[in-house]
Amino acid sequence: MATTGSTIPGATTETFQANSQTLFNINTSNVTKLNSTNYLMWSLQVHALLDGYDLAGFLDGSTAVPSPTTTVDGALVVNPDYKIWVRQDKLLYSALIGALSPSVQGLVSRATTSSQIWSTLASTFATPSRGHIKQLKTQLQQWRKGNRTIDEYVQGLLTRLDQLAILGKPLDHEDQVEAILAGLPEDYKPVVDQIEGKDKPPTIADVHERLRNHEAKLLATAANTNASLPVTANVVQQRHNNNNNTYRGNQNRSQPRHNQPWKSSASSSNGDGYQQRQSKPYQGRCQICSVHGHSARRCPQLQSITGASSPSAAPFTPWQPRANLAIGSNYSPVNWLLDSGATHHITNDLANLSMHQPYNGGDDVLIGDGSPLTISHTGSTLLPSLSRDLKLNKVLYVPDIHKNLISVYRLCNANQVSVEFFPAHFQVKDLSTGAPLLQGRTKNELYEWPVNAPQATALLTTSNSKTTLASWHSRLGHPSPPILSSVISSFSLPVSSISSKHLVCTNCHINKSHKVSFSDTSIVSTKPLHYLFSDVWTSPIMSIDNSKYYLIFVDHFTRYTWFYPLKQKSQVKEVFIAFKALVENHFNTRIDTLFSDNGGEFVALRSYLQSCGISHLTSPPHTPEHNGVAERKHRHIVETGLTLMSTASLPKEFWTYAFATAVYLINRLPTPVLHHHSPYHKLFGVAPNYEKLRIFGCRCFPWLRPYTTHKMDDRSKECVFLGYSLTQSAYLCLERESGRIYVSRHVQFDETTFPFAAKVVDAPPPNHDSSPATLVQSEILPLSSQRTGFPPPNPESSLPAPHNSGSPLVPSRSDLHPSSSTTPAPASTQPQSLTAPTNAQVLPSNSVLTNVLPLSTHQRPTGQTNINEPQVTQQRPTGPTIPSSLQPTDQRPTGRESSSNTTTANTVPTPSTSTVPANAQNQNPPENTHKMTTRAKNNIQKPSKKLSLVTALRQKLAPEPTTYKQALRDEHWRHAMSDEIDGQIANHTWDLVPRRPAHNVVGCRWVFKTKLLPTGDLDKYKARLVAKGFHQSYGVDYKETFSPVIKAVTIRMVLGHAVSESWPIRQLDVNQAFLQGTLKEEVYMEQPPGFVDVDRPDHVCRLNKAIYGLKQAPRAWYLELRNFLVTSGFVNSLADASLFVYCHRSTLIYILVYVDDIIVTGNDPNAVASFISCLAARFSLKDQGDINYFLGIEVTRTSTGLHLMQRKYIADLLAKTNMMTANAVSTPMQASPKLTLHTGSALDDASEYRKVVGSLQYLAFTRPDISFAVNKLSQFMHRPTTEHWQAAKRVLRYLAGTMTHGIFLSAHNKNVLHAYSDADWGGDNEDYISTNAYVVYLGKQAISWSSKKQNGVARSSTEAEYRAIANAAAEIRWICNLLTELHIPLPMAPVIYCDNIGATYLSANPVFHSRMKHIALDYHFVRGQVQNGSLRVSHVSAQDQLADALTKPLPRAAFQLACSKIGVTKVPPS
Repeated sequence: MATTGSTIPGATTETFQANSQTLFNINTSNVTKLNSTNYLMWSLQVHALLDGYDLAGFLDGSTAVPSPTTTVDGALVVNPDYKIWVRQDKLLYSALIGALSPSVQGLVSRATTSSQIWSTLASTFATPSRGHIKQLKTQLQQWRKGNRTIDEYVQGLLTRLDQLAILGKPLDHEDQVEAILAGLPEDYKPVVDQIEGKDKPPTIADVHERLRNHEAKLLATAANTNASLPVTANVVQQRHNNNNNTYRGNQNRSQPRHNQPWKSSASSSNGDGYQQRQSKPYQGRCQICSVHGHSARRCPQLQSITGASSPSAAPFTPWQPRANLAIGSNYSPVNWLLDSGATHHITNDLANLSMHQPYNGGDDVLIGDGSPLTISHTGSTLLPSLSRDLKLNKVLYVPDIHKNLISVYRLCNANQVSVEFFPAHFQVKDLSTGAPLLQGRTKNELYEWPVNAPQATALLTTSNSKTTLASWHSRLGHPSPPILSSVISSFSLPVSSISSKHLVCTNCHINKSHKVSFSDTSIVSTKPLHYLFSDVWTSPIMSIDNSKYYLIFVDHFTRYTWFYPLKQKSQVKEVFIAFKALVENHFNTRIDTLFSDNGGEFVALRSYLQSCGISHLTSPPHTPEHNGVAERKHRHIVETGLTLMSTASLPKEFWTYAFATAVYLINRLPTPVLHHHSPYHKLFGVAPNYEKLRIFGCRCFPWLRPYTTHKMDDRSKECVFLGYSLTQSAYLCLERESGRIYVSRHVQFDETTFPFAAKVVDAPPPNHDSSPATLVQSEILPLSSQRTGFPPPNPESSLPAPHNSGSPLVPSRSDLHPSSSTTPAPASTQPQSLTAPTNAQVLPSNSVLTNVLPLSTHQRPTGQTNINEPQVTQQRPTGPTIPSSLQPTDQRPTGRESSSNTTTANTVPTPSTSTVPANAQNQNPPENTHKMTTRAKNNIQKPSKKLSLVTALRQKLAPEPTTYKQALRDEHWRHAMSDEIDGQIANHTWDLVPRRPAHNVVGCRWVFKTKLLPTGDLDKYKARLVAKGFHQSYGVDYKETFSPVIKAVTIRMVLGHAVSESWPIRQLDVNQAFLQGTLKEEVYMEQPPGFVDVDRPDHVCRLNKAIYGLKQAPRAWYLELRNFLVTSGFVNSLADASLFVYCHRSTLIYILVYVDDIIVTGNDPNAVASFISCLAARFSLKDQGDINYFLGIEVTRTSTGLHLMQRKYIADLLAKTNMMTANAVSTPMQASPKLTLHTGSALDDASEYRKVVGSLQYLAFTRPDISFAVNKLSQFMHRPTTEHWQAAKRVLRYLAGTMTHGIFLSAHNKNVLHAYSDADWGGDNEDYISTNAYVVYLGKQAISWSSKKQNGVARSSTEAEYRAIANAAAEIRWICNLLTELHIPLPMAPVIYCDNIGATYLSANPVFHSRMKHIALDYHFVRGQVQNGSLRVSHVSAQDQLADALTKPLPRAAFQLACSKIGVTKVPPS
């Protein structure tokens, strides 16, 4: 520590004089903030700074801590040196905190001195653990240059080498140099050879300098090379040397590996162990058809030239079956020789190179005598083998050399093969499998590459009439002429004529007129999901499936598009979360950047994107051109979709089907952006199958035999082709009369006829009663109900795909192997057939039915379908329907289709389908004299309400009876009443005795309730006999009535502890629980209505057991159960009377009792099962197995923890208040303006407001996020106004959007108790009473929370905060008592975190200030616990205060962040 005289000139540090000592306030603004990767440089910088002030001893502990007290004249006084030391240490503590990034500050929140901060950071980032060292070494081994610059590559290695040095495991200098050289690509081999050839390794700086110079040289060479491309076109003729450079699409066998990180096609290995060939750049222009991308030898129009060159050939007839042959020349090649000493491939014939360019370098080829030979060009070629072609890259064209030489080194490395030499022959083998690829013999003492004799090859054979160019143009979705020509030439598609070189399509000109494009973007991507472009498109017309919008995601690297129809823009977040899980799971790579506009639907994603580490880039205001990828994709989709509908004359309401088909086709069409490869091929590495495509909207005839009622019915009906199935390799066929869509592979097409082009005839409404089809909610299923799966890479896998696959990622078998899935037939005037087995589905026939869910849906499992005799399964929804248009439409089947001969029809409404009678629409419009266009003139009539409500009314359950006479008329309720009476008699609940005047006879009545399962399905009909307890008199037939129930905190604590210990959690239900309790008073009741004894009608029932409705019935049952449990060895908790604990040796069992619902858990499953059997022997029980639904709370248990939510309760509340279809909001209460008592006008009827607020109180069990809002609304129960009612409805709207949210109890938890306490000082502008709140955690689990106003006005923020601390301390003390009874030890004292420094100091300050005398009780309560060590109060920053959301309304971003920290999450997938 410096003295007073020690001054530092020019220092930026402030100094303070204190007791002849100097305190340094260190300024760390110039210190780079510490993050998870820069600890080395940060520690050096901080240590050097503190060494300059001679303060480093505070960090390493070398500066001794003075004694807190000292003796002066025999008296013990405070040591002034200790105070100076503490002050200086606090200054250093603050400086170190300021030098940390926010993500690291949380690690040192419990440190109290600068030395503790330093040691904590050192142990976190510099601990030489085995796993940490192994991770760094693995990163060194996997570090590659790739697309990085040399500076980035070397810096990344040096960072990891320095981290190893910090951990005490430095690498030797030679190993460091080897690590740098190992990750370099082939272009740096000369530098690597020079460095490795030295006896003494150079320094790291020397290596770095050499690599930078070589990098500059490569960049200059590449610039000159790119400027000269392309320079030549290949000669079109077949060579006898078999160096066939033709692209062989059928030999590309690479498959995407599902569980491996994505690799580009240039570097990823295929299933045979060799690398995929790179996509070819410019290949010249065909000399026959003038199309770029193929040679004349591969041109499909070669037959015209062949026929003209042969004098004996017959005249060419366009539609005559023929075989086209490619004729080889008499060229005599020069063979290739294997040379193990050559460093490059060398040729003396430029025609041997498929791609070549001038060589601008200054190197020459040195031969054996030392003379140089000039290099003229460089290029590449292919050599044939048995199973695949072998690449020769960087072949040097040297005109003066006499032989073609193959460098064995480059051949083996470029193709992953090995070459074995023998005296008389040599072999080339696959390096990974060892399979032989080629064998050659020696010739003239040289190893010569074998050459096969030329053979005539049939390029194309066909026995049917070919498809016209215009038909291919329509099948492929009206692509541009260059794209159309590229597809036809690249895949040798059969075309009837070449006369239509300049194809004119009227529909394209009408629908594809647009502005000139903008300049190119500078964004460069290197892998899929590197950049995703997204945008929402709004349709002016509501689609046939009630969609108004669609959302697209476009991958910048592959240009692959995912398409999602939406009903509301608010669904964007839900769609993106599901989409992110799909693509990241499949490609095993993360989404790096999302680019969108500034729409509100994307603004709502920002917090989620930040939590996932995804960069969110947005376009400037009013500049959609900056999101050009998505905007152009919109244009492409809309133009293609409109063209498809225009060609087929489809109504615009079918735009979702047309746009989905457009996306399906766009993903499979080549694009100049990808060098004339398709996005599908770029993403999956396989060529798409074009043979399955048909013209959108044409007439088709699907096989409908499964839907016929007898053998004489028609096997098919005329339908309209609406696109391709989402989950099968099949087609969507719309039957216009009934409005159904059939999904089938057995379809015959007539591509020359378009049914919608004819006069539209109104079809009658479909009759669902007579249909054997299965009715489901929507063709596009919600993402939350799907099970996404990916099959193994083998396309012949026998594993079936999930029925509702949400994955648009896996190529279909028809795309991979056309021959195995379909037999293509050319288009003609006759219908075409596809013969393959299929499964089918039925879509709803009316959009109204998709929104009004039936209470009973006739549905049966797929594997048990009987097409003649369908079974019925009753299903009901549990809450509001999730929008059904969140499935990407560009999907392919992921496995082998079922071979069963079943077809499922999907029914959607057509524009002609209406509930108005057909004759009403066919009537002529009324004639009148005025010129106005009326609805009557356009045949627009209001639908009949009776017809619209038929389906909903037919599906509803019968209403519950209100009297016993109504119930006796129904068989179900009669059985329920009989069961109740039988139970009463079996339990000997009463005895019939004569009625006497002195008896106080209470009445009774029947209560009827339809019990539903948690899924909403019917469980049973429940009839309960209930006594009219309001007839009882106190002191006559009842005394004590109190009966305890389990507290919510206890339930959460026990469930959380059971989950963290992996204990079983069983749920029990006691049958007729109140009948088990024995009455101590004499109670008389009337005989049950409907079951009066005919022999003794005037007698009354003297009750022996408690019955429902009696005031003492709950207490009697509780005492009966308590006595049994106590006698069985359980101990009744003092903290919670409804908790019973059994502890014997190592066995521990907890029982939670809430009236007749019981939860049992324990550490011994056998002991738990034994106790349940014992309990069932005493009481009539219903063992419901593992807990899943308790007290209206849905419990979802996964491997990560337990999720508690009240979705069904929220859905019932929303339905009761008619808020089911309300628009969701992101916060339960507006941040401003604040609600007051007198805002708005008073409600005429406040009963509904009070019911809603009262119902919201029960949601506090699992929803701490609405605690403040509910508490605030409860303050206006006596005089609610219109503003208060609007605030209550806002809470309901918030719940509508977060129905599946609840509290999450993590399975990975520690028994550490801590709480967050906060207060909003004077937050109420009317009475200025503060609102205090706390959240108590047991480890990661939030077990208790509260939000309520204080009793009086606080005169300072410290007073308000201290009162909040006192409330939190009282709750913690009760929880500690409960934990003690549960035998759960706490390793350390509980901690309360408060963001008020004054309140924190007051809890530990031994001097009680006079200004705090009015809160003396709270002070002594907290102070006493702090002094005896049972409680600790610590300060926390306001940003980390988790209880802030429970004291005041917060803005959206802050509120959502606070909720996620508290533990309110969405239900995890089970």
